[in-house]
Amino acid sequence: MMMISKLRRLYVSLVYADHNRSASVRRALHNALQSQKEDSFILNIGSGQGRIAANVKNLDIVAGPSVDYVGSAENIPLDDETADLIITQEAFEHIQNPDKAINECFRVLRRGG
Repeated sequence: MMMISKLRRLYVSLVYADHNRSASVRRALHNALQSQKEDSFILNIGSGQGRIAANVKNLDIVAGPSVDYVGSAENIPLDDETADLIITQEAFEHIQNPDKAINECFRVLRRGG
């Protein structure tokens, strides 16, 4: 059992972890964050336990010290037109109903966001 756990961690680190470290992904994320005003409401859906930046609010289905909102992308616990920018990385493949999640993103996103 221990070997399977180690293999799983190794697989995830080799296959998935490098994607978010790639220069193009980091540059796109940096540009998106820099395009926002200082008081913008930025939401990271499927954040896990990390934090992209201090001014980014995290939404995840699992509570944790860096999670600001506990909930799913299919039922975002925010009012309409709350967010100026929504970020999500490597989360949509885990969502059971991605169409509903996208509709929720549009609901929560402010006009022009």
